[in-house]
Amino acid sequence: MRADELAERVNQALAEANVAGGNVFGFRKWPSNVEDMPLVLVGLPDDDKVSQGAIGAPSFTVTAAVPVTARVTAPLETGDVGAGVCWDQLGALRTQIEIAVINAPCVMSVIQQYAYVRSRVKVSEDGRQYVGELSMVFGLEFYQDADDFYPAPDDDLAEVQVTTRLTDPPTPPATITGPSLKIDLPT
Repeated sequence: MRADELAERVNQALAEANVAGGNVFGFRKWPSNVEDMPLVLVGLPDDDKVSQGAIGAPSFTVTAAVPVTARVTAPLETGDVGAGVCWDQLGALRTQIEIAVINAPCVMSVIQQYAYVRSRVKVSEDGRQYVGELSMVFGLEFYQDADDFYPAPDDDLAEVQVTTRLTDPPTPPATITGPSLKIDLPT
């Protein structure tokens, strides 16, 4: 498992949960139009690897920090009503995102634990409307070993041949040959 593969699984979980009306985008497909809001963006994660020790093949406990950003807009209104609308929408999106990611079998099946969830909300005015942004980071812990860095070849074992040599008796030492052992493995 790699951190970018984990981000794809988070993206899948949010899309399947229909968060933000299905406006969920992975780190290669971010739109920037205001008309697309509300939307959720899943970024390319940072990761920290902690070695399991100096003995043996390389292995790590990895914490991938998967960033998820939600954006909403609301019209400017007197009394900062639009700002309140943004805050309410972002609060609802935070709950939906947490539920979707934390309960996603496609994520849970490949991690050891949810190490942390961080979130921050900000709402600002751009002159025409309010724009709200929720920034979340999911710390997803998983294990990597040598197989993740040096994948084993996919060659299937097709045949095994065994040859034996008898040393007791006959004398002087001689090789006795006979029927060979052949094992046919299913393909």
